[in-house]
Amino acid sequence: MAGAPRPKLSRMPAPVLWLGGVFDRTAREMREMAYQFDRPFVLDSTDAVQTFGITPTPLDDALTETIEGLRR
Repeated sequence: MAGAPRPKLSRMPAPVLWLGGVFDRTAREMREMAYQFDRPFVLDSTDAVQTFGITPTPLDDALTETIEGLRR
């Protein structure tokens, strides 16, 4: 959406991440949170909509507005 080149992403092998966590606090935190990258998040706004009467902003709208704001 921003017209930027797509970055190449790769995953650090678990043993390497574990070893890095022995020496680096950030890597140690990544080890603890690595489960979040195993499968997609499922988001459900039902409770927020029912409780507060708010609706979520569609992702494309949020990204478009953010990109436009950063370009200004």
